[in-house]
Amino acid sequence: MPEYQTSSKRGPGGLLVRATCLVAGKMFITAACTLVVAGLLAVTTVAQAGMTPSFRVAKVAAGETTQVPIEIAGEAENTVSFSTLRTTAEVVSISLIDPSGQTIWRREHTALRVVPRAQTRDPERGDAIALPQIRDAKPGTWRLEIKASPSRNGPALASFAYTVFERFALTMHVGAASAFAGEPVLVTLRPTDHGEQIAGIGPIRVAGMTAAGDGAVIAEAKERAKTPEGISLSEEAGTYIATLRFARPGTYKLVARTSATGSSGVKESVASQTIVVGERAGEARVLKIREQVRPGRACVERIYVDFEVWALAAGRYALNLSFAGSNGKAIRLNKGFEVPAGKAAAVMQSVVVEGKDLELDKERASLLRLALLRVDAAEIRVVDEQLSVPLDGIEGVLSRTCR
Repeated sequence: MPEYQTSSKRGPGGLLVRATCLVAGKMFITAACTLVVAGLLAVTTVAQAGMTPSFRVAKVAAGETTQVPIEIAGEAENTVSFSTLRTTAEVVSISLIDPSGQTIWRREHTALRVVPRAQTRDPERGDAIALPQIRDAKPGTWRLEIKASPSRNGPALASFAYTVFERFALTMHVGAASAFAGEPVLVTLRPTDHGEQIAGIGPIRVAGMTAAGDGAVIAEAKERAKTPEGISLSEEAGTYIATLRFARPGTYKLVARTSATGSSGVKESVASQTIVVGERAGEARVLKIREQVRPGRACVERIYVDFEVWALAAGRYALNLSFAGSNGKAIRLNKGFEVPAGKAAAVMQSVVVEGKDLELDKERASLLRLALLRVDAAEIRVVDEQLSVPLDGIEGVLSRTCR
């Protein structure tokens, strides 16, 4: 059920202006604010196109029945979601009537889910009454009918919002609005049918390209996606995750599409978002492998993997390495280091792999993942990531490790 917050302040000429802001909802996450000035309602801010709430305010006369119009447009494959109805009237019943005059539902006061005004955040707006969702509402003018009991307090106000959603939808969430070239960008997609996530539809293609149509990057968003080391990114059914990496800086538009079949045929859903990719902030490159032989025996007890690390800015960094272990589990190693102020350039680093960690998968004798991380007080950020990095000469080392 959407949640509202209300605040009031004096506007020009001392006119009292009340701002009502929708801060969250089950079906949509948006920031929609309205102004109520002298009993008139006007939408001032709406975030997230295509999911714009419509607002209604009506005077409810004591002892009478008031009908509030609800306009439904588009096709009849949809979901209509209501906010809580706030009213200072003493409600006897509420009904929803379709364009043909048929009553879809009717609730007496005792059957309504009512939060008394004294228990709400803004009691001056009256009781909070939950209104049920409806599906497949045919286009036309619907009516919400409010019957009020006689009262000595005179006319009252009732206000609510409603949003019409297409049956099939696709939402996209990107971890950040900006990234470095070479940095992994996580894209999460959630296709829905009447607001419920759709599982088992296979990978969803995600494409990113500049306005000129170049620099295209394509990836597949998968359900129950995992990292190269086998770590689960999400176990949530109907959640699809892709990882994209942009080699060049620029402004990219990410686009994903799904299709589903409804009663009126195949419907395509499109989700898109813009991301700004900046200059590469760092890069790690394998130089060579050195081995240390155990004295008195011709076997390798440890190896040194030498890297050249380039960083754009001074600070604290870390190398994160993952090998494929012979037991099917990834072997992970880390090496932290500083890039001194005034020396933000190439630095040499070595990572030691001890003999106990040399039980590697000979069929995948490479780095599963090589990542360069920048570490500061606020966050740990991957500035460069490479997958399936070859290690020249590692096969010979593995055949001579000490047992």
